[in-house]
Amino acid sequence: MSRDEFLAPFDVVFDKLINNVFPSFNDDFGIRFFENQAYPKVDVIDLDDRVEVHAELPGIQKENVKVEVLDGILSISGGEFKETSDKSTERFLRKELKRSHFKRSFSLNEKLDENSVDASYDNGILKIKINKKEPVVKVAKSIDIK
Repeated sequence: MSRDEFLAPFDVVFDKLINNVFPSFNDDFGIRFFENQAYPKVDVIDLDDRVEVHAELPGIQKENVKVEVLDGILSISGGEFKETSDKSTERFLRKELKRSHFKRSFSLNEKLDENSVDASYDNGILKIKINKKEPVVKVAKSIDIK
């Protein structure tokens, strides 16, 4: 197990701890401060009829990426990188590329239809589309008085 694989679960625990202890932190600062190191990097786009999540996954084959939705949580996971170099002669001057398994999750709010998730993958970019639910218009029902 690599250092990154070992530390990734602690990142999740730390993020949850910060969110539980300081629930208004993100609102107060207007950013998701601790998610800046999250992997994969994503763009979340709010469109009229859907929300799209674009995740950057360079060097990962489509077969090694998994997208799941369970109980209102969208999860992107994967890994299995193929190393091409000879580790016995490597000496890194800087190591920033993530080479371990990953998992990133997002809460889907009640306005999104978790049964309409669609995903595609092209050139290292995962695109996930989640349709918005049609707004329910409630109309008063007239009751006959007897």
